[in-house]
Amino acid sequence: MRILRLLSIGATILLLAFSASSQQAKIDPAFFGFWNLEVSKSNFGGQPSPKSGQVDWGGHGWDFALVLADGGICTDGVATDQGCVYIGPSVLSCEYEVVTPRHEQGVGAQGHL
Repeated sequence: MRILRLLSIGATILLLAFSASSQQAKIDPAFFGFWNLEVSKSNFGGQPSPKSGQVDWGGHGWDFALVLADGGICTDGVATDQGCVYIGPSVLSCEYEVVTPRHEQGVGAQGHL
């Protein structure tokens, strides 16, 4: 349960997904690559803040890794070719919107959004 909550929080914080064709085309390719999480500027919904985090955006989705407050590691990934789909078995769902070519806003949740 804790991992699911962290995945949901991490997904929300690290920008989630889009309706692939129209949304993905709006992303500036310069946005792709590795980005570090600014922990001090992030909201973890009352959960302990991780020590660090990184997301890797690519043309077909993204993946992320968090180093948790207790030193544990949490990772996940999303494919965006056909919407927002977690890679591997997951009870999480996600949505995202391209606000500007370099600003994506998203949400991840347990179950359906």
